[in-house]
Amino acid sequence: MQAWASISEQVTVAFWQFVETVPPNNFTFGAFNGGARVASAHVPWGGQVYWDTGDAGGYDRINRSIQEQEYLGDWHHWALVKDSQTGQQAIYLDGSLWHSAEGNTRLIEGAAVTGFTIGTQPSLADSFVGTLDDFRLYSRALSQAEIMALAGRQTIHKPF
Repeated sequence: MQAWASISEQVTVAFWQFVETVPPNNFTFGAFNGGARVASAHVPWGGQVYWDTGDAGGYDRINRSIQEQEYLGDWHHWALVKDSQTGQQAIYLDGSLWHSAEGNTRLIEGAAVTGFTIGTQPSLADSFVGTLDDFRLYSRALSQAEIMALAGRQTIHKPF
């Protein structure tokens, strides 16, 4: 999985999402090394949002409860960020920091990724109920200003 090959210490996954009805369990995306999670997210899963990153030895997880009005019936931009150097792991919703944790220093074993899915688990279980668009993978932790620009909330001035 060439797209994941350079990811080790930092990653940002960003996407637009539209959910019309309350799903019981939504598997948004996952990168795996065999059965081990390298990076995965459930947005949402049983009233929670989960963001996992790690390696064959385990993973760091952050999660938070989500209310239906936060994600139903409209397009929303999500950005999931991990920086193993600083231990910061974060979830941004529509350009604003929605949840974060510190102390998550487990490396992301991107070079070992053997499978990657968007909208379902590798077994095709727990398919995403909704629409995903503009799915992006970055091999670094984007800044909040960059995330706000992706979400259409701020323009980044470029010197060229």
